[in-house]
Amino acid sequence: MAQINFYIRKDMKSNANTCVVSYSLTLNNKRHRKTMGFSVKEKYWSEVKQRVKPNIKTDRYNLHKEYNSFLDKSESAAKEIFHKYALSNKKLTYEIFQKEWNLSNYNNQPSTNFITEYDRYIEISKPIRAKRTIMGHTTTLNFIKDFEIENKLELTLENFDIQVFESFRNYSFTKKQITDNYFNTITSKIKAFMTWAYDREIHQNLAYKKFKAPERQKDIICLYNDELFKLYNHQFKSKKLEKVKDVYCFGCFTGLRYSDIIDLKKEHLINGEIQKTIIKTREFSRIPLNRFAQEIIDKYLDYPFGLLPTISEPKFNEYIKVACKEAKIDSPVNITRYSGGKVHNFTKPKYDLITSHTARKTFTTNSLIRGMNETIVKKITGHKKDENFRRYVKLADDLVKQASNDAWDKE
Repeated sequence: MAQINFYIRKDMKSNANTCVVSYSLTLNNKRHRKTMGFSVKEKYWSEVKQRVKPNIKTDRYNLHKEYNSFLDKSESAAKEIFHKYALSNKKLTYEIFQKEWNLSNYNNQPSTNFITEYDRYIEISKPIRAKRTIMGHTTTLNFIKDFEIENKLELTLENFDIQVFESFRNYSFTKKQITDNYFNTITSKIKAFMTWAYDREIHQNLAYKKFKAPERQKDIICLYNDELFKLYNHQFKSKKLEKVKDVYCFGCFTGLRYSDIIDLKKEHLINGEIQKTIIKTREFSRIPLNRFAQEIIDKYLDYPFGLLPTISEPKFNEYIKVACKEAKIDSPVNITRYSGGKVHNFTKPKYDLITSHTARKTFTTNSLIRGMNETIVKKITGHKKDENFRRYVKLADDLVKQASNDAWDKE
């Protein structure tokens, strides 16, 4: 006998306690499960009635009537299909049921709240994605929340179409004045989430595949060889700045990201190398230690926590600017940024542009200038995109050419 029941997937719960509503179909002595395409808070689901509880006064999105209407129609349509095939003595297969049931019902599927589902996506992704990736999605979600509130919208996975995206783009460039590249990052994360939700049949809206955002080539900010050693050899009176300098220079000498540096432990040191799984890529890497990186490690042999002293990344980025300013890393740097296609040029002293990210860029650039094989540099840094890596190669070639010309032009 065919039977259909509705339940919530408690194993797919978000930190807002929303669970995916699914159906369990018993057909030909086999059980089939699939999502219904929306989620509700666990405390508002009735396991006895298999419906969303009414009186959701505290929820911003009061959709229980729409949800229950959808479930009622879905159940009625399923029973009609069961009855139809029972009378005809024809065998009802799951494939036939899906085809007829979808045609009967799924066009009336209720809207699914965008914020709620994105929040659930982030929560589910935490065990399998790098911390920085999760932070990026959380920042994107907060950005979308602000857009929704300021524009008095109720975003759903179904209504987030091209028109909404264009409005979101205008808001990003005019109201928030973010750069093209940051908008490209936000768009990529939205599309990743929408793909995840589509693959799980939580929505049927394919408009997101047409979302486009330009990506501009960013200026490569790094310390060149003389600047790097000017900083490395500077003796700071402040112990705090001395430690920040050492950690930054260690990144410049190894190419490690800050997240991997603060994760370093003494057991990662093996035969003059750092051997560890990189946090972002989750790939095992072996990074040789040059004598400057080894000097920094030796300086902190008695450090009780990890391999090197570390602080939060925001504080680190604040202090490394102070350190570089004291070390007189102050050459003027011309910067070009794009926002909504508009070009913005400005000049800043280099110390004001130095962050934890520029250490890795410093390693890549100086390694190439010093003649290290491109393949080896790429293997150490883990660059995946050839286009991005070629920018460093070009920069290094230009600098070598300029140095050669400067040397000979003196005669």
